[in-house]
Amino acid sequence: MWVWSGALIKLFVYNFMGLGSQHKGEIIKGCLSIFSMFMFVWLSKITKGGSYNPLTLLSPTIFGIFSGFLFTLCIRIPTQVLGSIAGVKLIL
Repeated sequence: MWVWSGALIKLFVYNFMGLGSQHKGEIIKGCLSIFSMFMFVWLSKITKGGSYNPLTLLSPTIFGIFSGFLFTLCIRIPTQVLGSIAGVKLIL
């Protein structure tokens, strides 16, 4: 959800509210983006890291040791994805 929250905010402000690139629309978009950041920090605390992007773990491991890359690709990313799914199910 956090990956496309920026796109949803833009759709809401530009299309649904019809503000386009007006100053009011930009201010509302900025406020909603900041609110979105705080919301996902709160979700991260509740799920103990469940809203963390697992793909950002992949980039440092590509340039590191191969065993670290395999650990991240085969263990860490799938575990975080499953943890996120479980966290969302527990919240809902």
